[in-house]
Amino acid sequence: MHRAGTKVGRNLARFGGRDALGRWAVALLTLLAATLVAAGEGAGEAEEPAFRFDGEIRLGYQVLDGQFRPGLARSDDIALSRTLLHARYWTGRATFGLEAIDARTYGGDIGSALSTTVVDAADLLQAYARIDLSDADGGGPRKVLTLGRQTIGTGSRRVVGRNVFRNTINAFTGAHFQIDWQEGQELQVFYVVPVRRLPFDKSGLVDNDISADEESWGVHFWGAHFTAAETPGRFKPEYYIYGQHERDRSDLQTPNRRLIWPGFRARFVPARGAFDLDVDAMIRFGEQRLTSDPLDTRDVDVRAHRVHVEVGYTFGHPWSPRVALDYDRASGDDDPENGDFERWETFYGPRRRDLGATDIYAAIAWSNLDAPGAHFELRPSKRLFARLAYKSARLASARDVWIVPRLRDPSGASGRFIGHQLDGMARYWLIPGTLKGELGFSALYTRRFARQAPGSPEEPRTLFGYLQLSWLF
Repeated sequence: MHRAGTKVGRNLARFGGRDALGRWAVALLTLLAATLVAAGEGAGEAEEPAFRFDGEIRLGYQVLDGQFRPGLARSDDIALSRTLLHARYWTGRATFGLEAIDARTYGGDIGSALSTTVVDAADLLQAYARIDLSDADGGGPRKVLTLGRQTIGTGSRRVVGRNVFRNTINAFTGAHFQIDWQEGQELQVFYVVPVRRLPFDKSGLVDNDISADEESWGVHFWGAHFTAAETPGRFKPEYYIYGQHERDRSDLQTPNRRLIWPGFRARFVPARGAFDLDVDAMIRFGEQRLTSDPLDTRDVDVRAHRVHVEVGYTFGHPWSPRVALDYDRASGDDDPENGDFERWETFYGPRRRDLGATDIYAAIAWSNLDAPGAHFELRPSKRLFARLAYKSARLASARDVWIVPRLRDPSGASGRFIGHQLDGMARYWLIPGTLKGELGFSALYTRRFARQAPGSPEEPRTLFGYLQLSWLF
């Protein structure tokens, strides 16, 4: 990784020379010292106050060699930071909350894989009022209505969820209603518009320019998600329906999607000495246009599907080792000329657990994907978790696009095989609930399509590594 090492040196010089390593070390030690002080001061707190303030500061470093995206630097490395500050105030049945986010990168340039999934400098993530509508006598289910800008997570989070690994977080503005029954049942219903992170331009992202995020008022996203109570046999089903409806505005052109996608999740919850199962399947139908061009007025039918299947077994060992076989499929457009749109598009769901690391790597996504795999997990203690995963990544349709690098062979002559992906990570709580460290890697060993598709960088492999430290307060 000679080139990556060279760029590391250039970035250190940009931060102020080799002394930058010392600065990062001091920053991490400062976080540790502050955590110890906070832990001591927090001991003995008895009652939750009407006002609460918490947050997270995360510092990280990522390096990549063998870029699979065309038009970008072959090797890259960046430092990242993410600060979350969340203030809440209770007054009777209402809670008012504000959460700020500051997600930045350092050392990137025009050849880096930077986007709004990595950079969102100094912005408002949440601003909401949460109203408790539960019965006054405490009987019956808990009912909560949330209004305003907010984050949303349902079920497996494959459709919509608050991003954990990724440096930026999806937010929405609108109404969200949730009912929780004591038996463990849950219903979520929402109608929102997504918040568009700004800026979009590469130079603004490289410079961490501050530009207020805006609501995409022309995009309406809604859903209803019901999670049933877990049975004595560990069966916990989910049923859901989502929709997205778009219309062009002067500040945002869209494909004018009018989509609905129902689905279900059949899950047997993991347990020691037992098999488990997770089947999460959905279909999508509706209409849209093939492009966002305002001159494109032709509607086409949408028929797409996505499925995740996972069968695992957890051994009866104190470390809870679990081995699983998994399969992910998201349909592709088999015939782009037939007037139908069959490619699955993922709008808001995090994919770290199922498909590997994101940020400047993010090689595979739930779109035109056919990917069997396996993974192995260990929990030696409450403080340590480790995971190793493998995916054999192929296109669902040889004539459709590999969505992340936007590579496509309309003839299908480059085949479907993207490559073999290995992904591993380990997370350790240095101070339980307060300070955690994480490191990991991904490796994509490319095959025929990734090497032969028109415009491909023809890289034989892509290597990615990261480390990060998070202070929660």
